[in-house]
Amino acid sequence: MTFDIKRPDASLKEPLQNRIDNLTKPKGSLGMLEELALRIGLIQGTLSPELRNPHNILFAADHGIIADGVSVSPKEVTWQQLGHFAKGGAGINFLCNQHGFKLVLVDAGVDYDIPAGHGIIDMKVRRSTRNFHYGPAMTTEEME
Repeated sequence: MTFDIKRPDASLKEPLQNRIDNLTKPKGSLGMLEELALRIGLIQGTLSPELRNPHNILFAADHGIIADGVSVSPKEVTWQQLGHFAKGGAGINFLCNQHGFKLVLVDAGVDYDIPAGHGIIDMKVRRSTRNFHYGPAMTTEEME
C-alpha cells in the first residue's frame, strides 16, 4: 500500500478555527474535541470536517511495574477485559456502536497467549514490559 501524504494547507487554519469558535457553544467549551476538529479539517482540507469510516483502535498490553503493587487490578484482568471487548460486552462496545465507530482490538503485549479466532490482532511485542523500577521496561528494538 502506498500513500500520498501532503502537508495541510495552513491558509485554512484561521477560517477553520473561526468556524469552530463561532458554533453555537461557548468558545473552547469542547476542549480537546475542538483541537481534534481543527486537525481533521486541516488534514481533510475543508471547513466542514467529517469522520468517514471511523475506527477506535485499542492497543492492550501489561506493564511490568504491576509486580510492585501499583495497579488496582491484577494483570489477569487485561486479557479478560480484551475478551469482553471482543464479545461486545463492555462500555467501549456500546460507545463505539452508538457513534458508528468500528472497534479494533490489538494485543501489543498482553501477558497471556490469546487464542486465535477471537477478533484480536496479534501484534505482541513481548509478554508484558519489564519492571522499569529495576531497568528499562523495553529495549530500543522492542519500542521501535
